[in-house]
Amino acid sequence: GFGAGGGGYGGSHDPFTGGGAYVPSAPTAAAAAPTAPTFKYLPMRTPVAFETAKYDGILRKLSEFGAEEGAAAEVAAACNGGDPPGASSIAALAAHLESWPVDKLFPLLDLCRMAALRGDAAGVSREVASAMAAACARSVAEAPRLPANVLTAGRLFCNAFRHEVAQDAFALRASEILDGLAAAA
Repeated sequence: GFGAGGGGYGGSHDPFTGGGAYVPSAPTAAAAAPTAPTFKYLPMRTPVAFETAKYDGILRKLSEFGAEEGAAAEVAAACNGGDPPGASSIAALAAHLESWPVDKLFPLLDLCRMAALRGDAAGVSREVASAMAAACARSVAEAPRLPANVLTAGRLFCNAFRHEVAQDAFALRASEILDGLAAAA
């Protein structure tokens, strides 16, 4: 067809020099065998991870939504290479994951995304990983799906497969999370 840059007869054609202009060829005797399609992105050989975060912005939004600043800051410090957070901070994180309204989950999911990368160094136990997976699924479960939740839940899902504890919890809810993400597309 006559598309932008495509020339008039299906090939590349330079309108200024005539280079690449259509030149009829002799008909071929036999058509070439079709080649198998190649996929650019699948199968994925290297897992995708989202390794950077703006902790100040995450903490500011969590504070705005009413999170305990000390607990969130302690978990954020652990995610950023600091000491593992205390048991009370982890308990507060798990409690917020289970109780926060869906429209306010995205900064908490973002903090969990970074905690999932560090695994047990950020205090991620089986219980916390299960709460993270449940919150991730809940954030994309029903319409209307908030774009911030969809984006952050997808990133958390990717990062969860870096450590075995989180991987196990997210594998149990994988179809639920992926169905929610697909419905948002």
